[in-house]
Amino acid sequence: MKSDMFCDDMITMLLDKPYAARFTMRAAFALERLYGSVRSAVAALDTAAPERAVAAVVRIACLLTGLAPGVVEDILNEDIFKFYDCLRCIYELLLRDFPAAEGAPGSDDIGEGSDEGYDWDWLYYTARYRLRMSDEEFWDETPRRIWKMNRLWMQDRGYIKTTDTPARAYIDEIDF
Repeated sequence: MKSDMFCDDMITMLLDKPYAARFTMRAAFALERLYGSVRSAVAALDTAAPERAVAAVVRIACLLTGLAPGVVEDILNEDIFKFYDCLRCIYELLLRDFPAAEGAPGSDDIGEGSDEGYDWDWLYYTARYRLRMSDEEFWDETPRRIWKMNRLWMQDRGYIKTTDTPARAYIDEIDF
């Protein structure tokens, strides 16, 4: 089974110089406060008028890189190609690290990140008490990893049956 849980979760966003961009729970929470949900933020990028799209890209790029809004806006206003690279990085991060509503690892248990947004109380409880994360670890983790760790926790406890688990038998029950 291939796992992408341990792959590099940062993307290099080329602005005036390369910046590491990462979609953390902190960024997801801020996006929900701004747009209502992460999906609504993506929809705002898709449907916004050009001048509003620039403002949305600046806000989201600031959340993902930790840069100040004025810095990002100045850089993006200098070069249209940087704007499109920034937009590409945003889409790549949000689409890769935001669990899909259907079939998301643990979506039957941890909240789906739907149009209504995450169930933050449940996410926080799951991360802190099931997964034993500290406050800082929770806010710095990506939604994808939290979903996958929760899924593994549920499989380990027997709440989810996996098809790739070998059948158990006693040695005298095996035909040779």
